[in-house]
Amino acid sequence: MKKRIAYILTTAVLMGAAFFVGNYQSAKADTNTRSENFEFVEITNASTGAELTYTDGKNFYNFWIPEETLEENGLINVYAVKGWEHWENAEEVGLEIGGYEITKKPYTVETTVEKID
Repeated sequence: MKKRIAYILTTAVLMGAAFFVGNYQSAKADTNTRSENFEFVEITNASTGAELTYTDGKNFYNFWIPEETLEENGLINVYAVKGWEHWENAEEVGLEIGGYEITKKPYTVETTVEKID
């Protein structure tokens, strides 16, 4: 009888240990693969914020950014823009919108963004 109780306890301890080790390893591997494999899919703008969609090739992940924190996250709240200005000359092409000035050299991708408040 003592052998049977010892066998049951040993089996329970080994199963519990295997569960916790496997759970830890799974969570550790899951976070590493997600952060490296995210690919941006789209951004959906709404009057109350913006929704970013990413994929890791298997699943889609949506992140909501409320209107109040759009600027903190490097986005322009287009619903708060009252007007905009643009210009084009031989040296640069520019757009002033929502407190930002976006300029670039013509026919290039060399873009600069400056906050102008």
